[in-house]
Order: sequence, then structure tokens, then C-alpha cells
Amino acid sequence: MQKQAIRTRVLAVGKYHSIVNDEFFSDQLLSQLANIKQLAESSQQISHGKDYVVKTSLLINNTNLEIAIKVFSKQNLLKDIYDKKNRSKAERSYIAAEKLINHGINTPTPIAVLEEWKGNRLTESYYICLFEPATCFRDALFEIYHQHKDSAKLMELLLLVAPAIKQM
Repeated sequence: MQKQAIRTRVLAVGKYHSIVNDEFFSDQLLSQLANIKQLAESSQQISHGKDYVVKTSLLINNTNLEIAIKVFSKQNLLKDIYDKKNRSKAERSYIAAEKLINHGINTPTPIAVLEEWKGNRLTESYYICLFEPATCFRDALFEIYHQHKDSAKLMELLLLVAPAIKQM
């Protein structure tokens, strides 16, 4: 069954330009998102790299929900100028999740995007969604190639993801 289309609001949350999913919109959420940098810094890091993901929880509509926050790093000036005109990585992540959900493909529900722009420079950028435990496809491939070295495991993984890829 296809979920209802996601409706969003564009607004300021503290110093951030934000996109917020109406399903989660509340003063309670906005007050927590205003401190997103501190929240991300004090959360459990679950992926590593230039851009990384942390896991934490937020009180949303009086319910404690596990969330994931993708923290995007600072970029060079040309990339910032391009993103200012064509949408940032965080905003593109939100839009991609909306499209997947609207086409009946399971993906974590987007909650918000928060960005701080100073002129043409993107100084902070976050994508927030519900946390859903899952194996990362990239990590699973890495494990197969470097630990198992078994084509049968690779075929199992491909058969698992192929139906979702077909839907896309």
C-alpha cells in the first residue's frame, strides 16, 4: 500500500533555513531542531567519513522516536554556489526520500532538513529522518569482497535488493 504524499513546510528554525515534514511538525520538534549541532555532536556516530550519520532520539508529538541525522561537511566555494542554485545534498536527500515513499519504496521517513547559509557559503547542513535499522548496501558489499570472498553471498545480497531497484 502506498503511503500518503509527504507535505512539507519551509521555515526558519533558530539560525537555520529548514524544511519540515508536516507529519512531525510541532513546537516541541522545532525547539529540539534549533540545537541540531549540539544534538549531532553528542549522538552515537553510526557511519564515518567526510559526511557521516549519527543516531539519537527526539521527543516528537510526545513520543520518543529514534532518528538518524546525516551531517554534511563543509564544501568548497564552487560547490556551495552550485548547491545554492540547485539544492544542497541535504535537500536532495529529503526530496529523494519523498519520491521513494511516493512510489511505494520503503525508505526511512524524512523529518527535516536544516541548513545555515552565510552568503553563498553553506556552513552547516543536516538531513534528519526516522532511524530504521538496516544493513548498508555499501558495507555489505565491502564485507563480501574483503571477508567472505564468496559469490553466493553476493548473489543473496543482489536478490535481496533487486526488487527495490526494479521498483525505482
